[in-house]
Amino acid sequence: MSDLAKKVFSWAVLSTALGFFASCGGGGSSTTSKAGAPGSGGAFLVKEVEPPNNGSVFLNQPITVKFTQDVDITSVNLNSWSFTVYERRSGRPVGEPVIGKFSYGPAFNGGVDKRVIQFLPAFPTNDTFDNGGFRPGRRYDVHLNGADTKLTPVIRSVFGQILQRGFSFTFTTPNGSTPEELFYDILPGGPKKVSLSPEDTVEKLNFFLGGNLKNVTLVFNQPLNPSSLSFNQKNIYLRYKDPDLNLSGWTRIPTVLTLAENLPEKAVVTLTPIGVLPSNAEIQAVVEPDLEDIAGENNLGDPAFHRIFGSFKTEAATAFQYDAIVEDFRSTELFDMDAPHKEPLAEWGKGRLRASFNFGGSVTLFDFEPHDKELILNTDFTQVVPKQGIPYTVSGGVFEFRNILIPEGVQVRGQGTNPLVFLATGSVVVRGGISVDGGNGDRVDTLS
Repeated sequence: MSDLAKKVFSWAVLSTALGFFASCGGGGSSTTSKAGAPGSGGAFLVKEVEPPNNGSVFLNQPITVKFTQDVDITSVNLNSWSFTVYERRSGRPVGEPVIGKFSYGPAFNGGVDKRVIQFLPAFPTNDTFDNGGFRPGRRYDVHLNGADTKLTPVIRSVFGQILQRGFSFTFTTPNGSTPEELFYDILPGGPKKVSLSPEDTVEKLNFFLGGNLKNVTLVFNQPLNPSSLSFNQKNIYLRYKDPDLNLSGWTRIPTVLTLAENLPEKAVVTLTPIGVLPSNAEIQAVVEPDLEDIAGENNLGDPAFHRIFGSFKTEAATAFQYDAIVEDFRSTELFDMDAPHKEPLAEWGKGRLRASFNFGGSVTLFDFEPHDKELILNTDFTQVVPKQGIPYTVSGGVFEFRNILIPEGVQVRGQGTNPLVFLATGSVVVRGGISVDGGNGDRVDTLS
């Protein structure tokens, strides 16, 4: 049996096992009565786990624990159910976060079994597959807190019982660097179309002002390989028929490509057009057969594969139009609070945008425009020649001017024990250079 067949077979075995879990107690139902309700009597314990202790999982495989009673899923989190991570080969502990989602497991009748809890790791999104919930070449020690461990918080049943005994097990992830080595093949064959939005409609031209087409959304029937070797704009793109071209006639539309969701049952991809769409055009979403699923399978060998994912049209808008973003600073709708800047946030509101702090320096009428090929400014004490007025001395390295212009071919060099600081109330234009490089050291002529 090939490795691929083994992976598909293993996934089927796991799904069958989960169905067996659900069927062993009459499905995944909970009752409202404690007395005599299935699972409400006896101890609340862990019954089975998948994978078994010292087993192995792929990076897109869930961890499954079956309990003797229905579980209150609000009590299940990464504090009551914890992971400790080690390098598989060396055994060295590593401080890597485990990211994922807890949910009830599937029941035999198609619902959920509240006695079964699954942890689905977040799928990786980079070329090396090492930023997901599970990472390659790792050992994971799993511990569920119980009443006997004296650790909190603790997993509880829907009847309020605390897990009577803590439970621990260990599993490993495969070493490897390719999708075939690291992931289950959830479905045979390459990724196939589920839906396209918009499709077979007439859309506006993507102006900022009204009718903005935010995204073109493609949904596939299985997760995708996130590596840039597969997930790129060579394999997924938008195009339109351009009558001015003599050859193929097709022109690609600039977009931002995003893997919005990558889940066991689907992948959601968005293409965000950059700029205005062509007027009165048919826009095609194209998916090349090279695009791979998460296990590395593509559609190159599928004669039934159709690369045109779907299409929509744009309105015929040939009259003069204009586009703009209007910001009156009366609301914070366009205020990016998550921008990664260290500077203090500006004051935004009441119809204005301004700095939230006062700049240093003072108002002066002097401009700075040196013409010497090289000008040394000593930051301890030096004389400055302004563009107008008489020379004056500056101590401490802070040079205050109205306008600053460093002409082409002029180098201003700072020298001294203080920082070189320029403050200007007007414009600053540097066509030459400003340098604070240190000088060369003395030549060494002696030993020891």
